Amino acid sequence: TPDKKQAAASANLAIFGTAYASSVMTYANISSIDYINDGGRHYDLNFSWFAETFEKGTYCGVVLQQNFMVDKVVLYFNDPVTGDVSGNCVMEFDIQAKVGSNYQTVKSGITSYDAKKKEYVVSIQFDAPVNTNDIRIVYNANGLVFPYIKELEIYSSTVQDADNGA
Repeated sequence: TPDKKQAAASANLAIFGTAYASSVMTYANISSIDYINDGGRHYDLNFSWFAETFEKGTYCGVVLQQNFMVDKVVLYFNDPVTGDVSGNCVMEFDIQAKVGSNYQTVKSGITSYDAKKKEYVVSIQFDAPVNTNDIRIVYNANGLVFPYIKELEIYSSTVQDADNGA
């Protein structure tokens, strides 16, 4: 799709991965795991993934095709559910990376609203790159909405060599 081509051109690794979630709202086909990394980040054109419950610890993520030195995640929450009212529906979450067989929190207490830019798009730079093939978002507070995300983008500033993975 044009969205996937644009995401690939921007070096978004998530577009080539496999999305997953702890649950999916199935009402009226408004939600799908596929929307997590489909490249659709425009406010009014694409759908989002919504969790089935408000439960703390709900998560969604993307498994990449191989390990990368991930150092940045960009998250889009600019869905019509948030409306045009700045600062409503703010969720809080942690970003975790799978290292070996365990998930490690790389950033905590992140919110779905960037107060400086006054938008529901947040860019999170890690303190140090993490060698991983799995990034997930774990929701801690729901902002009076079902946990959701429009798009999860994953980036590495390290160039990967296809022969040796580094």
